[in-house]
Amino acid sequence: MQNASVILPSRQFENGWTINSAVVDSVFVVATDELRDLAIIKIKGVNLPALALGNSDALIVGEPVVIVGSPQGLEGTITAGILSSVRDSGDGYNVLQTDAAVNPGNSGGPLVNNKGQVVGVVSFKFRSSEGLNFAIPVSYVRGLLNNLHEPLTLDQMRRRLLTKSTSGQQPGGPTLAETLAWLREKLSVGLIQIVYYDKRNARTVSWSIQTKAWELESCTVTVGNEIMVGLQGGPANISSSQNSLALSSLTSGSVIGRDWEQEDSNERPFVSGDRWRYTVSLISESQDIVRHFSNSYSMNPSKSERVDRLVLCFPEEALARRVYEAFMHAASLCRVQKEPF
Repeated sequence: MQNASVILPSRQFENGWTINSAVVDSVFVVATDELRDLAIIKIKGVNLPALALGNSDALIVGEPVVIVGSPQGLEGTITAGILSSVRDSGDGYNVLQTDAAVNPGNSGGPLVNNKGQVVGVVSFKFRSSEGLNFAIPVSYVRGLLNNLHEPLTLDQMRRRLLTKSTSGQQPGGPTLAETLAWLREKLSVGLIQIVYYDKRNARTVSWSIQTKAWELESCTVTVGNEIMVGLQGGPANISSSQNSLALSSLTSGSVIGRDWEQEDSNERPFVSGDRWRYTVSLISESQDIVRHFSNSYSMNPSKSERVDRLVLCFPEEALARRVYEAFMHAASLCRVQKEPF
């Protein structure tokens, strides 16, 4: 990409004044995903209209979708179709297949569900066939949105990508042994403690989550959370979620902060403890993660299932982001490593 510009449509505001269509040439890049050919860009603007992001993990094959874009430069073009399939791209991530028409100029445009929510970003089509068009699920975009970096010009982005491509396949930074040792140390300090009042049962509840590393010595790991819920006047209930996976299967993830007091103030008002909690989501290529769940109070004390993501909880944002970066770094090292570690 040598240059880029963003065309803003005309828009009328409630107070009666309007802005005319404009072309913005000052474009900055705040996130890139080379594997999926995605970039998130930033421009200067105020009160810009935006589409809501949907849940691409909840899509059902056969449901209606539309594509919005400027094929062949024809602005504001909408084509309709259905979600034909959810397929493995062959490069370790899923793509959404649709028969909604795609032409040059649609790339980067939204794939929208019948609620007006973005569920994918149009990416490519098969030239030899009609109706075989593909979009990147918006779940991958959410991961990028939660890991933005400082704005870069296009020239700075090109230099950064060139530096990465000429540095060889082996990722730089700490070795795998150093990364896993750091994770073992930091996961043990991921303890969240909360006390809230259960209005429905008129009692105080103490609740804690401890991140755990049961196995973190090689490219195959077992990590998760141990949860203890203490009821006023009763014994504690202890449950654990152990997730076993090959680090090389990790493709993306995110860090999300949640305000306990704001989330649960209606039914479970916050009393004391860690008001904020930060969740690290790690996403695999498919359902490559084996989750074993056990609960000391359940009639069915344990069960196992295959999932495509795991979640770890931390009391501090800085720690959560460093843990996420360490896991992704270890995943990249495991993908290029030829000998077992």
